[in-house]
Amino acid sequence: MLAALGLAHAGLGEREAALRAGRRAVEVYPSSLDAIDGPVYVLELARTHAILGDEDGAIDRLATYLRGLGSWSLTGLMADPVFTDLTEHERYGELIRASSAS
Repeated sequence: MLAALGLAHAGLGEREAALRAGRRAVEVYPSSLDAIDGPVYVLELARTHAILGDEDGAIDRLATYLRGLGSWSLTGLMADPVFTDLTEHERYGELIRASSAS
């Protein structure tokens, strides 16, 4: 619910509330303690950052997600419309290239 709340706040442009809820979801369900759901909340926080226009924050969270046990494929992430604006970002390209080489 915290991750969904963060996304809702982001959609409303409520930056601080969005990030607070998204970060709290990652704290409550860290990937180190919950290998199934933990990465999902990291991905939702990346989406929250992307919706807010914070490209660097989104890319940082995507990098964390891709290093973990996330279930989304790289192709799936690249097709996610929330991340469309990241395609022109140099760091996003580097992340995609590095992840596809792994």
